[in-house]
Amino acid sequence: MDTDNIEFNVLNFIKAMTFYQLAVTGEELFEYSIRKMNYFGSKVGIDEFMAVLPIDHIARAYYNKINIINDVEFMNMKRIAFIKMIIWEINSKITNWEFIQSDEDVEDLALQVTATDISDVEGFIKSNINVLNENCNRYKYYFALLFDHIVGQQQAIIANLLRNEYSLLEQYNFHDIYKLNEDEFFYQSAEGERAQYLELVRNKLSNL
Repeated sequence: MDTDNIEFNVLNFIKAMTFYQLAVTGEELFEYSIRKMNYFGSKVGIDEFMAVLPIDHIARAYYNKINIINDVEFMNMKRIAFIKMIIWEINSKITNWEFIQSDEDVEDLALQVTATDISDVEGFIKSNINVLNENCNRYKYYFALLFDHIVGQQQAIIANLLRNEYSLLEQYNFHDIYKLNEDEFFYQSAEGERAQYLELVRNKLSNL
């Protein structure tokens, strides 16, 4: 999914969550929203959750604008939205949400959050760890999700490296170093060697 489409979906997802939560309670607006959406999990679960709302509810209207092809894309979009929400809230030092008084306020909030830079979450944690130390219980959940995001990024990098490794091993000619007439045994076992390497890489990938 291209960057513009991800941003479009994140924007509408944040609006949908915010309008929903405002209809329930304006307290701890983002935390409650994130916890609910994590509880309902995948796209199917959240689809069912949002479908409970009246068909003309504003939260549902924005949710229906989300252009997602599959659950993998949805989960990625949701994760990005949550990290942006967390970083924006911590940077903004929000203590209450009374500043939201109109639909326009929600629109402005969603635009600000969507524009939040999340390219260096690890650096953000290092720079803001004092926030967790000063108010540990308040931010435990947020920082847990930030750490989980970093782990996911590292796993994605490792997985991509392993896929490259797998591709190179598939293409490498294991027979070249053996002369058929000189070393029949090793020549014949080259494909077995390749299969062994590929199986090791497959196992590493599956463990991710």
